[in-house]
Amino acid sequence: MISKIQFLLNGYFLFNFFLVGLRGVKKWLSGFLMIIYTKVSLFLK
Repeated sequence: MISKIQFLLNGYFLFNFFLVGLRGVKKWLSGFLMIIYTKVSLFLK
């Protein structure tokens, strides 16, 4: 029983960690795309 609860807690923490990681990657990707976009627009002007 205790191991089952521990397993659920571990899954919950892993899930939260995964969500936070996804959010971080999204933020990083959007920033990266913005940098590329500004460089390209400056290059085309």
